Amino acid sequence: MVTFDHEQLGAYQNAKVFSESIFVYVNRLDSQKRNTRDQLSRAVESILYNIAEGNGKSTATERRRFFRTAKASALECAAIIDVLHIQGIVSESGREQLRKELADVIRPLSGLIKHTAGPR
Repeated sequence: MVTFDHEQLGAYQNAKVFSESIFVYVNRLDSQKRNTRDQLSRAVESILYNIAEGNGKSTATERRRFFRTAKASALECAAIIDVLHIQGIVSESGREQLRKELADVIRPLSGLIKHTAGPR
C-alpha cells in the first residue's frame, strides 16, 4: 500500500477518526440545516487538507501557516458541535465524545505549530 508522509502524523490520523465520527452527524442533517451541514463539512475537510498540505511545505513558516489553519478549522468544528448540541441534534454524550476526539487532533497540531516555530 502506498503511504504519504502526512499519514504518519498523529494529528492527521486523529483527524481521520474525528472525521468519521462527525460525518455520522453531518449525514443526519436535513436540508433545513444545509448551511450548518456545509460549514461543518468544509471545516472537517479543511483540517485534513491543511495538515496534508502543510506537511508537504519546505519551509517552517509555510508549514506553520497550514497547521495553524488546520487548528483554526478544528476550533470551528468545536463551535459547530456546541451549536448542534444546543439545537438538540447532538446529545451530551455525543458532544463529549466528539470534543474528546477533537482535542486529540488539536493537541498534536499545537505541537507541530510549536515545533515549526523554531528556537526563540
